[in-house]
Amino acid sequence: MRPLQIIAQLYEVKTKRDGGGRLVLDFGVDSLPDILELQKMNASGDVNLAIAIVPYGQDAEQPRLQERIDPVTGEVTFE
Repeated sequence: MRPLQIIAQLYEVKTKRDGGGRLVLDFGVDSLPDILELQKMNASGDVNLAIAIVPYGQDAEQPRLQERIDPVTGEVTFE
């Protein structure tokens, strides 16, 4: 299988007390062929991926996000 390349904006990061978490990415139409490959892999069953995240056209002077911790689940969200 070929490496997939998706250009996306990081939309949300959630972490849990157990160390797990979730990344939510916002992608454009140019990434749809690679997203389709991911959907096919996901449909075949559990899939583990190695993901490299590389900043793309990013301004170093971005404002810091606000951290919010859910008191019940311990989930950390950056908004």
